[in-house]
Amino acid sequence: MGLNKKISDILQLGQPKTKKNKDKRDAAASETVKLLTPKALDQRIKELESKMYAHAQNLEFEEAANTRDELHALRAQFIALS
Repeated sequence: MGLNKKISDILQLGQPKTKKNKDKRDAAASETVKLLTPKALDQRIKELESKMYAHAQNLEFEEAANTRDELHALRAQFIALS
């Protein structure tokens, strides 16, 4: 066995395990985007990045992962708006 892992396996670590959870986050992010201008959305992304790194530094990995997932959804929406 050993420690050999596929890159795709590593990239999926911490990702939502169910589509239901992902759909909830995407819906919440979509609602947020509807209320924000692109400039405000960019600011929110920067705030969430700082929050995610703070969680990671404090060894709060679950919170950091949740914030990361929210960031992914917001970035996708930001790209769609651009």
